[in-house]
Amino acid sequence: MGLFLNMFLDPIFILVMGWGTTGAAWATWISEALVISLFIYQIRFKDCLLGGFSFLTRLKNHYSKKIFRLGLPVAVLNMFLQSSTC
Repeated sequence: MGLFLNMFLDPIFILVMGWGTTGAAWATWISEALVISLFIYQIRFKDCLLGGFSFLTRLKNHYSKKIFRLGLPVAVLNMFLQSSTC
């Protein structure tokens, strides 16, 4: 849906309205907003994407600690690498 909407809106915004790259950006944003809206709708009301799994669920402490222990070194490394490129 998003791809087809973007393919439809791009020529309209770029050529007809004369917005250039700004029009392409708006078309992409609108298309992505449609896709995320459809995704949220499917999760909230249809419940067929995740097979009954609750999308918004509370993490257990065991999993939270494991995620934090695995993710913290990578996050710190990325923080240092990002600050050194400035």
